[in-house]
Amino acid sequence: GFRLYARNIEEVAGLVRHLTDQGLEVAAQLGDIQRVQALDRGLTRLFWLVASVGILGGIASLAASLHGAVQRKRREFGMLRLMGLPRTGLLAFPLVQSLAVAVLAFSLALLGFFAFSTLINTVFAADLPLGHRLCHLPPGHIAAAALLTCSLAALASLRAGLVTMRIDPAEAIRVE
Repeated sequence: GFRLYARNIEEVAGLVRHLTDQGLEVAAQLGDIQRVQALDRGLTRLFWLVASVGILGGIASLAASLHGAVQRKRREFGMLRLMGLPRTGLLAFPLVQSLAVAVLAFSLALLGFFAFSTLINTVFAADLPLGHRLCHLPPGHIAAAALLTCSLAALASLRAGLVTMRIDPAEAIRVE
């Protein structure tokens, strides 16, 4: 007999089939592997569900915050319109505020990730082959997450931006 290793867990079933087709007797834990793969798929779906709810909640919270800020500053926005700022210029205020909040939040989240990934990789370094990491985020994923974060922040500012564009300059001179 001999011991054979697959490159990864997904290749074990195909390797077992191939060896069995050649008439070799194979002892593999296919049932355990299938249960682990099913658990992985289930946990992945759960992660994406929780992440989606969190993302939607963050967008709603940011949108509500920006809308509230515009409502509190209606008079000031009206004054800017009286001073000649075009309607489209008012659109930039909630957009810039939203992007600033998103970039700051993303930066803090990334800093937290790097701190915890360093901790995780240090704690488990003895159990891993030399040079391997347990917790790693490729630069392409970081860039995609940054782009998605900024895009969703811009989307969240849309309603507040449209409200600012509809502010009448006369609101600046009305006495409440």
